[in-house]
Amino acid sequence: MKIVDIKTLVIKLDWLQLMYVKLITDEGITGIGETYYGRAGIHAMEGGDIAALKHFLIDENPYDVARLFQKMRGRYGAGQFPFWASIHAISGVEMALWDIIGKSLNVPIYQLLGGKFRKEILVYCDFGGGKSLEEYLEKIRLARKSGWTFIKFDVPLHNVENAFSGEVKKSEVHQIVNIVGSICENVGNHIKVAFDCHGYFNISSIKEVLRSIEKYEIAWLEDPIQPENPEALLKVTRMSKVPIAFGEGLSTAYAFRRYLELGAVDVIHPDILHNGGLLETKRIPDMADIYYIPTAFHNVTSPVATIAAAHLAAAIPNFIALEHHWPYISWWDNLVKGIEKPLIDNGFIKVPDAPGIGVELNEKEVVKHVVVGDEDFFD
Repeated sequence: MKIVDIKTLVIKLDWLQLMYVKLITDEGITGIGETYYGRAGIHAMEGGDIAALKHFLIDENPYDVARLFQKMRGRYGAGQFPFWASIHAISGVEMALWDIIGKSLNVPIYQLLGGKFRKEILVYCDFGGGKSLEEYLEKIRLARKSGWTFIKFDVPLHNVENAFSGEVKKSEVHQIVNIVGSICENVGNHIKVAFDCHGYFNISSIKEVLRSIEKYEIAWLEDPIQPENPEALLKVTRMSKVPIAFGEGLSTAYAFRRYLELGAVDVIHPDILHNGGLLETKRIPDMADIYYIPTAFHNVTSPVATIAAAHLAAAIPNFIALEHHWPYISWWDNLVKGIEKPLIDNGFIKVPDAPGIGVELNEKEVVKHVVVGDEDFFD
């Protein structure tokens, strides 16, 4: 089997643009992948968007996933411009390769990754932030109504005056504590809640926040500082009684090594599209498992990459939760077909047993949201 062509299609999902990748083989088997677009600047790659990778793939055997990953990464890897764009592009291609292999062998992707530890994947829903306490509480009511058992909110930062220093005033700390405390008291015993800091704080500010919220039952506090300094994060983790989650801003297993060696993180939080796809991402929880550290997956994608991430989540022992970012988009499920709906039911995804990823794009819905792409993508 050989790869003979690659096609792409970009859709808009609320504020985010996503790219679908279609690999075509000489045996008529096609593979679908998904990756980030727009903000990542994939279009800046030489040759124009993901087509820059085409000459690395034509006439190649799609079964050679690891070699093709290294081949693409070697040209567009760390130190090459633009790195984020290239690793996103590689991730979409790599996902499509696994889809082809699964379809060719008539097995689901999780089977190719070593088999499954679980049939259902716990999903946590990111409800974002709010402008008032009442807005947060309304989102909790929606979470209960929708059956979510694990949710996440942005730490409220409404009156920040010095975003560059990461410093917050005492009034801001009091605001954070009041809202976080009210949320924790309102979620009850059946819903876990985590909070995302988006790397805003400096160490002295996060220390004050942590001291004030440690009495509450919080699943984790995510990205309290920026991702460049493992030793700095270690200081935060050591002072925190709240588990610290970290990793969506890191790329490839190499970037996670030092954080794990130091014990600087309680929960690793990689994104399959930030790391080059399924195989490279799998190395991260495998490495974390040596240190008895659990894994959650960052994810702001459509059903294609979400289900692909669910396959990986099923195949690792130390998985705890997969992110979902679009509770307000009613047509999110409709982007794919060939799988039981709803895709997320009471906070869980059933891992499909169909070959490959286990879903196909629903052309009727996808075309409603197209931004740009190959006109013959669905031919």
